[in-house]
Amino acid sequence: MTVQISRKLFLYGDSGKDFTKTAGLFTHAAGKESARIVLLMQGEAGWQKFYQKFQQIFETHGVTNITPIFPKGTSLYLDSDSLARIDEATGIFVCGGYPYRYIKIYSENESSELIKKAYYSGIPYAGISAGAILAMRLELLKNCCLKPHFSEKNRFGELLNKLEKDKHRFALGLDSGICLQIIDESDVTVCGSGKFYLFEHIGNKEYNLKIFNPGDTFSLK
Repeated sequence: MTVQISRKLFLYGDSGKDFTKTAGLFTHAAGKESARIVLLMQGEAGWQKFYQKFQQIFETHGVTNITPIFPKGTSLYLDSDSLARIDEATGIFVCGGYPYRYIKIYSENESSELIKKAYYSGIPYAGISAGAILAMRLELLKNCCLKPHFSEKNRFGELLNKLEKDKHRFALGLDSGICLQIIDESDVTVCGSGKFYLFEHIGNKEYNLKIFNPGDTFSLK
């Protein structure tokens, strides 16, 4: 008998007031109380306060096995222990920060293959802001580009320029309170607060725009 593996992707505009609630979508998918979550971070000074923030939120959902992952010192590479923790995880959560640094650490070396292997084997991936952008770089969601903090930072022009430049089919604009729950890269549920903006490229500098509210569902097919 063939077992159908469901892939789950959670994209967050930011860790705003609704994040404690929407984080439960990810922790539930990762195994609830038995989850082993790796918290992928950019490192550098001050990482502890960010780790403690997410640790406290995940613990409200019964998760206690949470491992911070980041390069040591000035390195952009993970050590063997960190790679092993990613390989053993039941949930991968990528924090926010500088997208360029996340891309260098997690999409251009051995860690990228581990993350993709985990996701395609059914391990849920969640990313906040830069972590959501990283999911696009890893092509966990193909033919899409993304901008977090969307309407708050008036990123309409930025997103449309990227859509036109990279020739993607879809562009995703996430307000800071939005969480997208995406099953098998297709079935999307909008959660959290704020608006979600979906642009579809239909021709040379021509787009369709749909605006969704929390509770709405749609397909990326």
